[in-house]
Amino acid sequence: MDEVTGRLNSFQKTMLQWNGLQPYNAVHVMRVAGVLDLARLQSVVATVIESRGLTGFMIDRSRTSFSYKGGAAHGQIKLLNGQTDGRQQLIEEIETQLNQPFDLGARSEPFRFVVAPDGNDAFRLALVYFHPIADAEAIVWLMKDIATGYQNQAAIGALKPLGRNPPNHDMLLLPRPILLLRWLMALPALIRSARSSCRPTVRDPADLRNGFRFFTAASGKLPQLLSAAKSWGVTLNDLFLAALLLAVAPLAAARRQAPRRRLISVATIVNIRRDVGIDDQDTFGLALGSFRVAHEVPEGIGLEQLARAVRLQTKQAKQGKHFLATPLQLTFASFLFSRLTPDRQQKFYPKNQPLWAGLTNLNLNALWQTAEGGAPPDYFRAVSTGPATPLVFSITTAGDRLNVGTSFRSTVFLNSEVAHVQDAFQSLLTNACRME
Repeated sequence: MDEVTGRLNSFQKTMLQWNGLQPYNAVHVMRVAGVLDLARLQSVVATVIESRGLTGFMIDRSRTSFSYKGGAAHGQIKLLNGQTDGRQQLIEEIETQLNQPFDLGARSEPFRFVVAPDGNDAFRLALVYFHPIADAEAIVWLMKDIATGYQNQAAIGALKPLGRNPPNHDMLLLPRPILLLRWLMALPALIRSARSSCRPTVRDPADLRNGFRFFTAASGKLPQLLSAAKSWGVTLNDLFLAALLLAVAPLAAARRQAPRRRLISVATIVNIRRDVGIDDQDTFGLALGSFRVAHEVPEGIGLEQLARAVRLQTKQAKQGKHFLATPLQLTFASFLFSRLTPDRQQKFYPKNQPLWAGLTNLNLNALWQTAEGGAPPDYFRAVSTGPATPLVFSITTAGDRLNVGTSFRSTVFLNSEVAHVQDAFQSLLTNACRME
């Protein structure tokens, strides 16, 4: 297979910098119907990875480009023994995998696989990957290839290599003077917002280890949740951001006595594939942007009122496409970051861009469509927090389920605190369904 090389974009370079402090990995988990045949699964995984041209991955020494050099795929899968609670064992393994680095100096595959039995007639397959190589959408297509191949190996016999060098979008905003002007006009307010946002307490800045938890929110109530968001004039993602702000607010109670830093900031990831001209399933890579919202979250404010306030911020960000400025922001931050000592790198983001949490939202129902018109499989995700965001909700809508993988820096949040945030988030969504 032909070797493919490409230039890392600014988001990938930033992730690579973060990976120098703590492994920056992500995980997708899907439920596969059928009895587990490990040998067949290993064969399918190897065939898909090799056929799609995703073997022999390397980052060059300058850390500015990457290559897929090809070669045979190993397809090895770690099997969890299932002797204890299978679900809990998988959650613990995901936490381990988030904190286990990939060897970037070797010609290898940037993937690891874990499988856990799920009863007698199904299993869960976890794909662990080095996050800079791909966004969530690219991994969904890869997982769908594997699921299809496991049910019918002949169906993957004609798979072709993916496009592994997508368009670089670092300068996407510069040729669009109106959008650039809108972002520049909004920049002073964004800076003031960051300077007015309170900082979570980091007990040990050198400890970037990730903890992981999982829960399902508003199961079976997605139509009611969508209806509530529509009646309030907000998007589902606006509602999630508002619920996240309310859920973490009790942990930031000390800000109420602060003279200046009284806001709570949270960030959201944006899929910008369509903005950069990637509108098919055959391009493997990473095309992401982000923006943040901030609010004081006063005592007594309800979810509807806060969601409407969040909507004012997200609407401005979307209309002005502020997320297309992410490469410019990351390039500047990376320049400063690279000139700091490791000790100061660990404190850089919490000090200059204080965030309490982040949200990445994936609607699997829109991506996983079958010829038979059936629902997508049960599916959830996890992503490393990195040094910038101490708590990340990875929300996946699969069928009528909202599955939330919760990764967190254990030096910032205790397990009990994360459990409180999860419970509060779930309660807020449940009550929103009742108010619909």
